[in-house]
Amino acid sequence: MTHTRLLRFITLATTLLALTSCGKPPPPEDPRPVARPIPAPPVVTAEGGPYVLRYFSPTTGNLLVAKKVVDVPKGARAQVIVVPDDPKLQGPWLFVADISAEGGAATAAPATGAQATGGQATAAAGKDAPAKTAPAKDAAAATSQAAGQFPCRTVDRYAMERERAAEVAVAAASAAKAAPADDEVVLYKTAWCGYCKKAARYLELKGVAFQKRDLETDPGARADMMRRAKEVGYPASKLQGVPILYIKGHILSGFSREAIDAALKG
Repeated sequence: MTHTRLLRFITLATTLLALTSCGKPPPPEDPRPVARPIPAPPVVTAEGGPYVLRYFSPTTGNLLVAKKVVDVPKGARAQVIVVPDDPKLQGPWLFVADISAEGGAATAAPATGAQATGGQATAAAGKDAPAKTAPAKDAAAATSQAAGQFPCRTVDRYAMERERAAEVAVAAASAAKAAPADDEVVLYKTAWCGYCKKAARYLELKGVAFQKRDLETDPGARADMMRRAKEVGYPASKLQGVPILYIKGHILSGFSREAIDAALKG
């Protein structure tokens, strides 16, 4: 009997302790990933560094890669994406540099557009998972300002992609609105292209009135060229290199006197 009473007492005491306990269960863990702090922009110099430079080709619109500033066409240097070699420095942000100044710049470019300032930058670990945010001011979004360096800023990559799409749409709309007559002749060129100069000289010798549109310095030139090619059914994939000529509804890639003569005859 003594043994049975002891077991009942232990059972009762254990039950009372569980019922009267004031301990609370631990709160559930937050499933959202913790935001990573945005690193400071890399130091960008003419000699290059532990990064690659990505830029939109002025002639094709494709995104190309370079290691040094000298490898980037001058028409594409105002906005170049800097991609660090270290994957830890990559995230839902972009580093954008202006390498158009000769020998670097001592002052930083003003923040505009999608620059990650005054708001919050999201660093999601998953594709659709919401993430905690960290103020961009704590993410060292300041630009590089040392002498010999090019200004580099941190931007929200998704906002920049939206801005890029909007710029392309505006350029295409402007080109369509200001499009000249279909029977005009247009030479799409660059300043450094020798065959572009030969094509221009040949048209001048034949007394042909034509427009010159520089694909590196004229913001609407490429959109106008693409529009004309689409209208006449010319494949966009063949619009590579320069010169590109539009002559009375015909698209010519490269310089050929015979092709020009044939196009001018209609």
